[in-house]
Amino acid sequence: MSDDAGALHARSPEGLFASARRLIATFIETTQTRLELLRTELQEEVHWAARTLIWAAVCLLAAAMTLLLGALAVVFWFWDSYREAAALGVTGFFLLLALVAAAVLLGKLRHHPQVLTHTVEELKEDVRQLRGMHEYSR
Repeated sequence: MSDDAGALHARSPEGLFASARRLIATFIETTQTRLELLRTELQEEVHWAARTLIWAAVCLLAAAMTLLLGALAVVFWFWDSYREAAALGVTGFFLLLALVAAAVLLGKLRHHPQVLTHTVEELKEDVRQLRGMHEYSR
């Protein structure tokens, strides 16, 4: 086929429809990839939230136990011999547990990345590439 015939074929309706089909297929594939990335990030976010809620519950439970046992320790303080030491020891244990759980919780909250970071980065890269292709077509 000569160059003129090839150029004419590219401008024919069949060539335009084929180009349009390829463009639509590429768009659908890109959209599918981005949606899969979005799904993965949302699943990770749900898992992070569940772990964070568990540590928050441990922290609250330990703090509540600390208050309860602290109150009992004050009552036992005025009782006979070594009951106070036992009550204060148990209270100290739960206080330590509450502090550890709070430290873990705060660490997780501080080091958690923003939601959908990877999806936003991929979309920015798509836009950058599309703008680059637009400049080449001029």
